[in-house]
Parts: sequence; structure tokens; C-alpha cells
Amino acid sequence: LMTHMAEAMWRDWFRRSGIPRSEFKKFLQCGEWFELPPGATVPMFSSDAPETNSKSFGDFYYYVVDGCLECRAHYKEGERMFSARPGSFVDAFSLIGTLGQPTAALAMQLGPLDIHVASTSTFSLTVAVVEDGSPRPSPAASPQLNSRAGLSLLQCDSVTESQSLTRVPSCEFLQRGALVLRICRKDLLEKVMCGPGLAASALRLIVTQSTLDNLFCESITNAQPAVRRRYDVIHDM
Repeated sequence: LMTHMAEAMWRDWFRRSGIPRSEFKKFLQCGEWFELPPGATVPMFSSDAPETNSKSFGDFYYYVVDGCLECRAHYKEGERMFSARPGSFVDAFSLIGTLGQPTAALAMQLGPLDIHVASTSTFSLTVAVVEDGSPRPSPAASPQLNSRAGLSLLQCDSVTESQSLTRVPSCEFLQRGALVLRICRKDLLEKVMCGPGLAASALRLIVTQSTLDNLFCESITNAQPAVRRRYDVIHDM
């Protein structure tokens, strides 16, 4: 299943940034797939990491493949609650700073975000669909997915030209919780930021687009629900 999820993720990123498969592979090498249950706390630090000060923003970033994460940012003036929707990066402002574009929003933030999976969050898995529309059989997903699983998207037989990739919201594939790709900051710096190629510039474009989309979506959710619904339809095309 993670082969198909990674393939669908690359196709989306390719449309938005033109990132080649070989450069996308570098990004996947920095991450692990995780299925998280509703209400689960999302850790920002490695369990074996040394004690950090309040200005450290964490050892990990998260890409929300599907589902919803509830986030709380801390500022001197108070707190800000927001949701990270599919296609969002957490913590986006910290990641943008790592990519060489520090923002005033990050300078105001007091330490890492508090994150948990929304109690109503659900996600569906992407599977390959053959021409007759029937899903390709796939093994059941485990609660915690193996690291580096997405690398197999580079295999030639992962998805054929006669197959499309689609989310299947059936009882077999729909699950409660969230599906995320956890990115190690240390690996990201070594393999993407400090390495040759287009991965860093493509990632910078993807993160910026995603953050702009998420901020716009948050701004219209309560004030203009009809606009939000139309936005979701256009975004999923």
C-alpha cells in the first residue's frame, strides 16, 4: 500500500513543482510512514534526543497524507489553535526556516507545537485501480508502517500505465486516525539541503504552496463555509 501512497504523493508533487522521481526519492529517504489513532499525541522530538531548550522546534516535521491534526502554537501573547489538513506540513514555519526562508511567525513562536490527531479524523489509503475500476488486492496496513517503505515506488512494476491511483473510501480501506510521513530534520539537512540536485528547491516550492493553501483554508473555514466547501472540491481535482 505504501508503494501506491508514495506514487500518488509524487504525482501530486510533480504537478506542483516538476520534481523528478530521483529527487523525490531523496525526500522519502528522510521519512517514515505512520498511522496514528484518534487522539494520539504527535511527538516532535526523538525519544533518545538530549534535553532541549524552549527555542528548539523539534527533531521532526510531518507531512499529513490524509486525516487531520489539531495543533497549538504558543506565543508571548497567548496561543493559536489550527488544523493541519491533508497536504499540510507540520511545523511548516519551522520547516520553511530550515529551507532558508525564516519568517516573523517563526520568530514569534515559543518552542515546538503541541499536536494531536483530531478525534473525528479518518483517512483512506490510495490503491492502484485497473481499467475495469476494481481495486488491486493489497495487504492490510499495520498500525505503524515500516520506515523507507516509500522507496519501492521506484520499482517499474509498482503501478502500470493501465492503472490509475485513487483513494478508496470503503470499509476495507477507510480507517480512523491519520496517515502521516514523519521527516527527520537531521536527515533532511544531510540528504536534501546539503546534497546536489533539485530536491531542495522543489521542496521549498511545495512547502510554500502548501502553507499558503492551509492558511487560506483556515481563514475561510468559519466565516465562509460555502467557499470552503468549493475550495475543497477544486483542491481535490
